[in-house]
Amino acid sequence: VIIEMPRGGRWPRTSVLTTDLVTRSKCIVQISNTADELCCARAIGVGLARLVHDVFSPTAAPPPWLNRRLIAHCWGKSKYEKLTKRPIPQRALAIELHTLAGVAQGECGLKEIAAFQAFFNTMGVNVNVFSRPHHDHLIVTGNKENERDLYLYNIRNHFHTVVSVPAFIRKAFYCNRCK
Repeated sequence: VIIEMPRGGRWPRTSVLTTDLVTRSKCIVQISNTADELCCARAIGVGLARLVHDVFSPTAAPPPWLNRRLIAHCWGKSKYEKLTKRPIPQRALAIELHTLAGVAQGECGLKEIAAFQAFFNTMGVNVNVFSRPHHDHLIVTGNKENERDLYLYNIRNHFHTVVSVPAFIRKAFYCNRCK
């Protein structure tokens, strides 16, 4: 049995049902890049900005776990909102993430996600991936010792950010530790 593992790249033309799932769902931030193949890093960047957004306070300093080179991209009152709607800040953050993690720019598969995970382990962040071809199950999970989790959704070889896992799996509660 040969199982083809997902790779991220361009957002392909899809069926109405698949596109509808991503565009109408409020628990997923759609990553819409057409020219570059940075959808995985863009989705990771939006997920990271969501984690930072949840702890943001105008009077507080950036969290100590956040990498210094990522503060300019993620820390601020409206950074998360800008990253969810505008492709230019997403691209800048994606390029910075590729540089920091030592991953070549382009399509990302499981090997590249493992490299991103190794980088994010230093910040105590897990990168978890749900996959549509695998019936929306987790195919990648990080270390259980890490305190924070961000979630991606791979659908037709393209990555998006999951911002609410309970809504995504249609359950009232989701335990990040138990998965």
